Amino acid sequence: MLEGLYLLVVYPIYTFWFANHASIFDENLSYVGNLDHLHWAFILWGLLTVLALALGLRTCIDHSLFKKRNRMLVMLAACLLMLAVTLPYRPLDLPLLSLIHILLSFAAPLSLLAAVFMIFMDLRMLYPSLMAPYLSVFLLICVIALGIYFKYASVNTLVEIFLSIAVSNLLKFTARNLTKVSGKTDEYQV
Repeated sequence: MLEGLYLLVVYPIYTFWFANHASIFDENLSYVGNLDHLHWAFILWGLLTVLALALGLRTCIDHSLFKKRNRMLVMLAACLLMLAVTLPYRPLDLPLLSLIHILLSFAAPLSLLAAVFMIFMDLRMLYPSLMAPYLSVFLLICVIALGIYFKYASVNTLVEIFLSIAVSNLLKFTARNLTKVSGKTDEYQV
């Protein structure tokens, strides 16, 4: 119940509030987060994103074949995201840190999407009829994000909002149905 409230209400509202400080088509969240008064809000957004993904991925990983590998991949993606949001993006003042920030900002979502794909493929081996539509929706989300990226020729806030909210909610719905099908109860659920 609380997870659903967080994923469907709290996280999207904060994400939209944070992203609303700049153009969603012309800027990205790194730009918004490095405005002088919003750096801590950017770090908080990173923490909220990691929490949203962890809530959805926890049950999916517990049901997967390669739990240890999948946990390590998700931890890597979470660490890359947190490093990216804490490093400043100020290309004129700090060019080296800005370059590292850019590299981490690309590596974090790509590693997360790769981890989610691998987890879904693991789950598809165990639950083929259940996971086929979820895998299709995940791939559709990736195609839509790529379409937005190519339409605007940049990683903009719209892509970041879409991916973070769509993937975290897909994971939550997947986890809920995995729990129903497997008969295992989620020991973390309140």
